This record gives sequence, C-alpha cells and structure tokens, in this order.
Amino acid sequence: MPNIKLICATIAPFTEAGDLDRDGTNTLFASLKDSGIDYVFTPGTTAEFTSLTDDERLEIIRTALKIFGSDGVFAHVGAATTRQAVELAKRAREIGATRLAAITPYFVTAGPTSVIDYYRALAAVAPGAQIYVYVFPDRATTQVSPETLAKLA
Repeated sequence: MPNIKLICATIAPFTEAGDLDRDGTNTLFASLKDSGIDYVFTPGTTAEFTSLTDDERLEIIRTALKIFGSDGVFAHVGAATTRQAVELAKRAREIGATRLAAITPYFVTAGPTSVIDYYRALAAVAPGAQIYVYVFPDRATTQVSPETLAKLA
C-alpha cells in the first residue's frame, strides 16, 4: 500500500456579518481531522487570506495547531510585503507553527533577488521552521523560475 498523505487547503468560515466564525473554524478543523485529513494548509487563498486581519490569520493557525499539532499544519504567512510576512512568520512560530508557507509577493512583482531575499527573511525570523514556497501564478504577479527555487533549496 502506498504511503499517501492528504493535505487540505482550508476555507475560513465567516458569520453572516462577515466576521471570522470562531466556532465554525474549530468545527471545520475537527471535522477534517476526524475524516482522515493528515495536514491542513491554512489560511491560504481558499481561506481568502487577503480579507483577514493578521490577528484572524493567526487565530486560524492557532486553532489548526490545537487540532492537528505542529507537524500537521502548513501555516500560510505570505503577504504582499516582506515586512508583513516576517511579522506573521515570527508570530506563527511563537504559537508553535513549524511549517511555514508563503505565497510569492503578489501585488508588486518581485524579481529573482527580491524573491530570494523575501524567503530568506522569513527563515531568519523563524529558526527551526521549514519554509515552503507557495507558487500560485494565477494569483501572484511574481513568477518564480526553477533556477530561483534552486537557490533557495
């Protein structure tokens, strides 16, 4: 039998008023865990991360960590600016996240050197964490070549 693991890119539940549904978030992660999902990627594009505050993003990550543990959560800390992504990475690491994912810069296009600097800045503030490059060409203006990725490896 192959060793297959399931990763779910999660949504972020909202109330009718447009606020983060905290009870719904807990229920969502518990349900995913109970259904056999091994890992969650949150809060990424599917969770509408750009519509969340940094505190809401960290609350979602904290809830995921509570249910999946640090090994089971790919905590998305990507942002339009390095400064915001660095702050999110620091705070996610402080609450126990060990797998940090970050979308490539998505508003202002970044060149190869800037992309490398962005991910190295995240690694510098998150000692012991694994950093994952989240490449989503349809949503991010920054395109990343295999050569640039190789420099990060």
